[in-house]
Amino acid sequence: MLSWEGIVDSSNYPQRVWFTFDNHNQTWKPLRKCDCRALNDSPEGSKVLIESGRATADLTNNTIKYNFFDAPSRKLVRAIWFQKEGKGENKLQLRPIFSPTDELLIENLYQKSLKSLSSGNKSHMNSLLSQVVPLKDENTHNVYIAKMGKGIHMKKSRKMNLQSIISLEGSTELQRGYGDYVVDGELEEASLGPVKHLSFVIHGIGEAVWSREDLAIQDMVDGVDMLRTCMNKILFNEWKNECAKCSNSGCVNKGFK
Repeated sequence: MLSWEGIVDSSNYPQRVWFTFDNHNQTWKPLRKCDCRALNDSPEGSKVLIESGRATADLTNNTIKYNFFDAPSRKLVRAIWFQKEGKGENKLQLRPIFSPTDELLIENLYQKSLKSLSSGNKSHMNSLLSQVVPLKDENTHNVYIAKMGKGIHMKKSRKMNLQSIISLEGSTELQRGYGDYVVDGELEEASLGPVKHLSFVIHGIGEAVWSREDLAIQDMVDGVDMLRTCMNKILFNEWKNECAKCSNSGCVNKGFK
């Protein structure tokens, strides 16, 4: 009996994960889970506050604009299907590179395979295994289903003859669903509730150094983000300790103050 491999999210209506590109690490970073939910619940073309109001996601242009400091807009993408790159747990990266049109083609091929597997009709499955679906936006590549032992995988490869495709030369494995993840600081900030205090950070000549491309050092915005995350963790831990003391003494826990 054949079974699917590389399907992290097998639900009928998987939740899309939203990403922005991290220029420092040259990787795609997922947004906070609460921001992903807000974007998934918002209509196309709307503008949505994310990062607790520090940024705005524009679903018309698929960009993120920061509200309180000058910085270039960042690209915003959403994905269900991902391309696997690298090998091993430490090197494996998932890239959300498919356009909505191409992602729909991949999803339709996956759904067809599910029906074929559930029907038990070998001829239908064999037909799918020989089917090559050209991508429309990434028009130099095809997607197809490959059989490896008792498992089947979704693959992507450059357009070539069928024999080369079957031999899996230059193929890349795809994954449905991103899996569980944690964004540092999200839990603490969400637990502490609305912002109650505003702090101003004033710098001298530092920005002239941070803005130099030949120096790989943290800029002011990243430094402030790290400071905010650290302070939230301190406040969160203090709150938990107060709750524990209150619980041990038998008083009623009234939450964070």
